[in-house]
Amino acid sequence: MFLPRGVFNLGRRLAAGPFFGATVHFMYGHAVVGIFSGLLQIIAIVPYGRETLDGRTLPNVVSWGIWKLEVLIALAAQWSAGASWSLLLLVSATVINITIVGLGVFGYGYKKFGTVETVCLSLSLLALLLWQVTQNPLVAIFFAIAADFIAYIPTLVKTYKEPGSETALLWFLLMVVGILSAVSSIKIDLANLAFPVFYASINLVVWGFVFLGQRLTKA
Repeated sequence: MFLPRGVFNLGRRLAAGPFFGATVHFMYGHAVVGIFSGLLQIIAIVPYGRETLDGRTLPNVVSWGIWKLEVLIALAAQWSAGASWSLLLLVSATVINITIVGLGVFGYGYKKFGTVETVCLSLSLLALLLWQVTQNPLVAIFFAIAADFIAYIPTLVKTYKEPGSETALLWFLLMVVGILSAVSSIKIDLANLAFPVFYASINLVVWGFVFLGQRLTKA
């Protein structure tokens, strides 16, 4: 079936018009920010991986394995709810977690299943269960965030007591990653913004403990 020439020309003019062009540039800009945030997160964690290979850092394989589960749950739930470019935060986090777990399995780490790991695993499994019961992916995202927050507590306590044991730049970059991830989303809803906003906020707190703690120690 052929369209009348007038309709065809009108469609072509609209496609070349300023509104369509602005929309394309808008979506392209969000894509660039989302991709950059994912790459920045991987770059930020490279020093941690290098220290692991050198033996200066020993990651807990159990902890990283559970964190990988949390991220995968949040990733699947966000995809189910209708993902935007902010999903790349979780994709890059998955790549990082798999890499660190892989290093741990090959001898660059240790295995310890403590209270924090138990709580995080329980919340992760509860997230999966409630997601299936309620058929609401937001439930899984919020429980994944709760589990991630619990996982941050030992780091927050250690950083508060020993700010010199952490690198301020790492946590600052991770905070920036969270902000960029939120900005990259073309969907303004909880499914796409909840995890990036949490990620930026929690890493801001850790960075604040490190930065201010180191300044006060030097004073």
